Amino acid sequence: MPNPLCISANELVCTDQSTTFEYVCHFENNREWWLPVTHTQHLSGEGVGAIYEEHAKVAGIPMKMQLKVYHYNPPQQIKFTITSALMLSDMDYRFLVESAGTRIIISTAINFKWFLRPFAPLMRSALIKEASQHLGVLKSVLAQKFSQASNK
Repeated sequence: MPNPLCISANELVCTDQSTTFEYVCHFENNREWWLPVTHTQHLSGEGVGAIYEEHAKVAGIPMKMQLKVYHYNPPQQIKFTITSALMLSDMDYRFLVESAGTRIIISTAINFKWFLRPFAPLMRSALIKEASQHLGVLKSVLAQKFSQASNK
């Protein structure tokens, strides 16, 4: 298999590590912060071996993906694969405690299908920008949810 396209993005959020992990790793929440996602369904399992089906629009193209968790270490890390007709992605989400909250680091290694491989280097900066934007949305969503919870 050719070299994957590796990207990483991170964001400091105001919520504690456990809250951040629980929210992000409950993939049904993806629609709230990973904006291309239109639907997520938990198919089976919990923790390692959990399988989800997700639908998203990527560059305007509807995609059906399968997410499968293969490493689950609450509240520090989750690793999972995303498989679709266009690619296989190995995802790594890490949750690091900092004085102002939790730093979430998303790293991925994407293996595109053969017909997309020549374009992978061109997609790198766009994918990093997109991941950073989604983490910015996550930061806002968590801040809003956290402030609502503390005001009750």
